[in-house]
Amino acid sequence: MTIKKILSGKKEYLELLLLADEQESMIDRYLERGEMYVFLEEKTASRENRRRCASSPMRRRRPGA
Repeated sequence: MTIKKILSGKKEYLELLLLADEQESMIDRYLERGEMYVFLEEKTASRENRRRCASSPMRRRRPGA
């Protein structure tokens, strides 16, 4: 299994992201402001790859935090 940071082509994961939020306009906002990571799980027996993704808004850090 691998966790990969997605820097470009985030819209390729739109189908998965729509499961979490049905408003594509909101997803666009998340993708503009946030970071996206994909969890890749490889099944060795069937050599099947499954993808899961998560997008999180970037948070501003407080000074001294």
